[in-house]
Amino acid sequence: MITKKFNKNLLKINNINVNQKQVFWNRFLMAFFIFLYWMLIMVVCLISDNSLNDDWYIDLSENPILNLKYKGIFAYLFIGLLVPFIYGAVYEINKLFFGAYSKKTFIFMLIGILTLCILPNFTFITKFYYFTPITGSSGHLNPDATSNFFTIFTLFTMTLLIGFIILLIILTYLIIDYGLLDLKSVLLFFILNAVVGFGFFSIGFIGLLKSWLVLFFVLSVSGFTDVFAYLTGLLFGKTQMTKVISPKKTWEGFFIGLFVTILASLLLIYFISFGDSTHNTIQDIVHVPTIYENVIGRWSFLIFLVIGISLISTIGDLAFSFLKREYLIKDYGTLFKNHGGVLDRFDSLLFAFTLYTILLFFLSGLTESQLFS
Repeated sequence: MITKKFNKNLLKINNINVNQKQVFWNRFLMAFFIFLYWMLIMVVCLISDNSLNDDWYIDLSENPILNLKYKGIFAYLFIGLLVPFIYGAVYEINKLFFGAYSKKTFIFMLIGILTLCILPNFTFITKFYYFTPITGSSGHLNPDATSNFFTIFTLFTMTLLIGFIILLIILTYLIIDYGLLDLKSVLLFFILNAVVGFGFFSIGFIGLLKSWLVLFFVLSVSGFTDVFAYLTGLLFGKTQMTKVISPKKTWEGFFIGLFVTILASLLLIYFISFGDSTHNTIQDIVHVPTIYENVIGRWSFLIFLVIGISLISTIGDLAFSFLKREYLIKDYGTLFKNHGGVLDRFDSLLFAFTLYTILLFFLSGLTESQLFS
């Protein structure tokens, strides 16, 4: 039965017409471009990394002070590389609620979301890379400088709060000025802006705070979830998750895909940590100090993280699909040819990175010095 269905799907692929093949080729090229851009982001994040993970540490200067400052430049660049995505996401939100030619609402929204995404991260970079005590010839951060950590933590949380308040004020002004008084539209407008703002902030924050490997981990788990759920659903799917919001998603694809995602993610972690269960990479991902010494506990928590990220990625996908059905649109934009817009590509990622940031802050019970170590 399974073989028959598999052969049937292969037959469908072989029978696609020329136009469909061209669309497939365009999708592949665009996917490759997106992949290259993400690799650029990863490389810049790697160069800026000043953690104690010496397996991936890159020296930019023999002078430890200059080394730290040079890394700070790449940290700023890392956040800057996210701006085109933010710009595209804001454009698509503006088009959805106010129309494509409403420049005033677009500019105000862009200022608000950029403030939330960039202000706290730039504050962190400035304090961390340019005003932090260093020890030894490597130019590493001094983890014993608890007063310095407290200052970073205080400045960071204050600027994050300020950025969120500024965004709320701008959104409230736009709602009143434009006359968007329908309660449902107002709630969706606030929620979508908050998801985009905190999502992109979290991508930058995790890359800066926990290293490019953790960024790569969350990105990979979310990607595995989408790909494996689709492929296994195509082969084995029978029961639709929801007929209206996303009819192509099946429960069989979800559960089998989740299982494959867990295996693929653990295998990925095993390789990037060089097969060492006590490696700094795993300690970066599993940010709960009390389970560092327990190998079973460490890998169990990794499975918990993978399941959590996978679940929230699926929820994010469904949430953005619901919004498209609500406003009767196929895609949020056309920035990525045959792939839709920024929100179509980042729906799962925004939820996944936000969840990881929340876990980092609230479930690990970290002090300031532990959070920034």
